[in-house]
Amino acid sequence: MIEKDSLLQIGDLFKPHGYKGEMKCDVPFSPDLFADPEQAFFVEQDNILVPFFVESARGTDEATSFLKFADVDSDLEAARLFTKKKLFADKTYVASMAGMDVEEFELASQGMKGYEVIDAGSGKRLGVVDDIEEGIEYPYLNMIKDIDGEQIGIPYVEDMVTEIVEAGEADGHGKIFVNLPEGFLEI
Repeated sequence: MIEKDSLLQIGDLFKPHGYKGEMKCDVPFSPDLFADPEQAFFVEQDNILVPFFVESARGTDEATSFLKFADVDSDLEAARLFTKKKLFADKTYVASMAGMDVEEFELASQGMKGYEVIDAGSGKRLGVVDDIEEGIEYPYLNMIKDIDGEQIGIPYVEDMVTEIVEAGEADGHGKIFVNLPEGFLEI
């Protein structure tokens, strides 16, 4: 039996769409997350996490997706199984799809609000993380720039985020070291 601690809630299922069992849902990830037909996704039913496999997925915007689960072929069956349910996926799988290990992914999805963003090359402070936003392909660090107070999204990818230092007792602030392309902050 799968432990809920090893899963991440990745979205909410709303209602059937059409008549062939497709579900409208809020999943702020790319439909590529559902590309592996052997990857199980989980829906909690009667306090039990039940695995389902996605037959097809398509997105309409950054959050709204339509999922067709394998072996669910009618809107009535989809409504009974999935309406107003939460959708879960294995943390390790979701992290790997984001190009991170589980620890990096958990840090990215937890509160890093207030972490200082430091240029890895110069050591100069660039700003402070305001929040983390799940994007279609990967999460974004929304940073308030020190220069002008504007907010900018930094893709949370290995090429840009080079190191994370958790908040210490001495300074009380976590630090995120970044390697941004030239001119990135001027965009």
